[in-house]
Amino acid sequence: MKYYLNKKQSYKIDKFAIEELNIPGRVLMENAAHSSYNIIINLSEINRVNNILILCGNGNNGGDGFALARYLVNKFDVTIYFNGNSDKLSDETLNNYKIVNNLKINIIKSLDIALTSDYQLIIESLVGIGADENIKEELQTSLIKINNYPALKIAIDSPAGLNVNTGKANPNTFKADYTISMFSEKVGLFINEGQSFAGKVIRANIGIPDKYLGQFTQLKSLEENDLTQNYKQRNKNTSKFDYGRICIIAGSKDMLGAGALAANAAISSGAGLVHLISIERHSALLPEVICHIFQQNELGTLSLMNLNEIIEITEKCDVIAIGPGISNNRDILNLSIKIIEHCENKKIIIDADALKCIDVNSQLNENFILTPHLGEFASIINEERTKIQENRSDYVNNWAKKLNCNIILKGYPSLISNGKDTYLNLTGNPGLATAGSGDVLTGILSAVYSRYDDPILSSAIATYIHGKIADDFTKNYSQSGLTASKIINELKNYEI
Repeated sequence: MKYYLNKKQSYKIDKFAIEELNIPGRVLMENAAHSSYNIIINLSEINRVNNILILCGNGNNGGDGFALARYLVNKFDVTIYFNGNSDKLSDETLNNYKIVNNLKINIIKSLDIALTSDYQLIIESLVGIGADENIKEELQTSLIKINNYPALKIAIDSPAGLNVNTGKANPNTFKADYTISMFSEKVGLFINEGQSFAGKVIRANIGIPDKYLGQFTQLKSLEENDLTQNYKQRNKNTSKFDYGRICIIAGSKDMLGAGALAANAAISSGAGLVHLISIERHSALLPEVICHIFQQNELGTLSLMNLNEIIEITEKCDVIAIGPGISNNRDILNLSIKIIEHCENKKIIIDADALKCIDVNSQLNENFILTPHLGEFASIINEERTKIQENRSDYVNNWAKKLNCNIILKGYPSLISNGKDTYLNLTGNPGLATAGSGDVLTGILSAVYSRYDDPILSSAIATYIHGKIADDFTKNYSQSGLTASKIINELKNYEI
């Protein structure tokens, strides 16, 4: 499991380490420098580096840079550009500043002069997590020059110009090939523009035990070993009834394939029984799916007149998934509302058009999983998309709490929250931006949720697998070649 920190949490952990664990700030800075050094010398690109320029500012991030210079000078020619004032340095930073002076490491106060030399690596240690996207014009001018300089670039803790809370970035943010993040990755490195400026993020150990992370943040992501640890082994003496009975209500005249994709994904993810309720059987529907066909209304959708028969089928099922391709006329939405109300005590997944049945006043419960993309989420909470995009983590967490449910806010990265715990899903790529991909996720999710009682963990696992399939597929083929049907075909390679 990986954990992610925002700015406030990072400062709290530093304070905790110094005041409660009695780890001096000077030791934390030394550990940060030594860990960063070990990371840097193990990078594959470092074999072509002779000369290094380290950019240091006034704060403790600058102190990390001064301390790092002491390690790097043993193997490389090191120059420091100091964009600060020695009278304003903290005790820890001032100590390392004095040491590099005593070691006669070259310190230059003019960036223009510094950049006249030939460097193969630039390390940015100017502001760290202390700044945001609203950096001064003078620093922007410097960063433009630095970004245009042809060298490998590494940021210490966070690129200058990036907001580590929101991922918003100044257009002239330091564009790193790598970011070495202290103790734990910062959330802003992975969301919004942060993805474009942070490069590959590598975590540095600074001597604070990992066990304390969960005390300060509930934002985390699954790793592959978490799936292994949570996997429920299939027992020999079992039957199909032990692996979930799923009812998927999906499809309409113009979107018949949505139901087939969701149902095929569910049965291919290991569900014991999958019932599909729709208006017609799609030719691609797998024969293992139990298909229930109901008369369609004049608009080509299921209607309220089907309610009693549909309820009868849902009674036999553990998980109800409703919404893929159902359309959005009043008749089908009224039917959806009735089904949702009747099934409120079951495991229920609300997707696509069925999300129109949910608003700010909805009374849900913790067994509900909503799967909106950004536009659908904005409609549910009656908020502007741009405002949500700026701070998706807080929005999804707050609204999961208000609606008393689980929310998968789809996108990259997807955010999953129940109002207490929040998962960041970092698997997946733009190949998933294809018709039917969301329907497949609903199918996978229904199968996972049928086997695992925890809705937030089920949501995190299903989203991880969905994205991992896309990543594995594109290693061998291409993003543009990925389709929803191919995701289903690849499910055979994953034990769920």
